[in-house]
Amino acid sequence: MKGSTHRRCYCRDPKTGKPLGKSCPKLSSRKHGSYSIRQELPPREDGTRRSFSRAGYETLKEAQADLDHVRALLGLAESDDAEALARIAELLETVAAEKAPLPNIESTRRRLSHGLDLISRLTVGEWLDMWLAGKKGRQSAISRDESNIRVHLKPRIGHLRLDRLRVSHLSEMFEAIAEGNVEIAEGNAARRKAFEDLARIPWKGASRALGVRR
Repeated sequence: MKGSTHRRCYCRDPKTGKPLGKSCPKLSSRKHGSYSIRQELPPREDGTRRSFSRAGYETLKEAQADLDHVRALLGLAESDDAEALARIAELLETVAAEKAPLPNIESTRRRLSHGLDLISRLTVGEWLDMWLAGKKGRQSAISRDESNIRVHLKPRIGHLRLDRLRVSHLSEMFEAIAEGNVEIAEGNAARRKAFEDLARIPWKGASRALGVRR
């Protein structure tokens, strides 16, 4: 399926007010105008054509990166799997219409393989479940990851939509974990001191302190 990048500007003819388009003399400068991409998608069930389009890229490199991303998403489905291709095409149509960020390739692959809806908003908790289900390696490492997800990640960020997860959410989570660890350490230290204090009390003194009669 065809795909391409284009550069255009929004300058207008001062006399007619019409867009200059490719005739703009400033387009000879790579810093003028912006780039856009267009990728042909599998046709709809009725045979009508559809495509993914996005504009506003400052550099050709940024535009090409998103075009490659779109092509990688399309490549998740086998060429003879019409249903999977249609699901990905519908996803890309929705993303383009909502001007939303392109979905993560690996999470889309997992959702596709699990038969999950590609358009619904995936939460961090759902993504972590899929990541853990597909993880391979030593059972001890998998168990440790499962524990970290259950104890730390899901309670704090599991409810967030994956496409809305920000660095600030992670910073707050790590700060909360650090504060919790400090409280645990302080509690453990207090208990150790209490045991040490009790160990230094003579037996008879301990008996009197506890009100034990002999």
